[in-house]
Amino acid sequence: MKSGLTFLVAAKRCEIAELQQLALTSALVNVTGRLVHGLQRERGLSNLFLGSQGIRFGEVRNHQIAECRQIEAELRACFDELDTESARLGNGARLFSRIAYVLHGLDALDGLRARVQALEWTPQQATEAYVRLIAGLLAVVFEAADSASDPEISRLLVALFNF
Repeated sequence: MKSGLTFLVAAKRCEIAELQQLALTSALVNVTGRLVHGLQRERGLSNLFLGSQGIRFGEVRNHQIAECRQIEAELRACFDELDTESARLGNGARLFSRIAYVLHGLDALDGLRARVQALEWTPQQATEAYVRLIAGLLAVVFEAADSASDPEISRLLVALFNF
C-alpha cells in the first residue's frame, strides 16, 4: 500500500516537471518572437532591396540576415531541447507538426535569400515566402503557449510573445 508521502513526492515531481516544461516553453516563445520580428524586418529590407533593383539597402539587409541567422540558431537549439521521445506533452502532435513545418521553411530560407540577392523574385513573391514562414512561427508560438497547464500562463506566454 502506498503512503501519503509517496503521493506527495509524486506531486512534487510533477510540479518540477511542469516548471521545467514552462521554462522551455518560455524560452521557445521568447526566441520565436525575436525571430518573427527579425524576419519581418528582413522581409521589409528585402522588398526595399528588390524595389531599388539591388542598388540600395543591400548592406543593412545583409546585417539583418546575419542577425536572423543567429536567432535561428538559438531557436533550433530550443527545438533540440524539446522531448520528442515521450508522448507526455498534451498537444505534442500539433506542436511537433508545426515545428516540422517551420524547420522546412527555415531550411529553405537560404534559397529565398539567394533569389532575392540575385533579383530573381518580385517583392510580392518574396513577401509571400516570408509570410508563410512567419505564419508557421506564429503557429508554433500559439501551440507552445497552449501546452501550458494553466490558461493564465498561456495568456502570459502569448503576451510575452507580443511584447
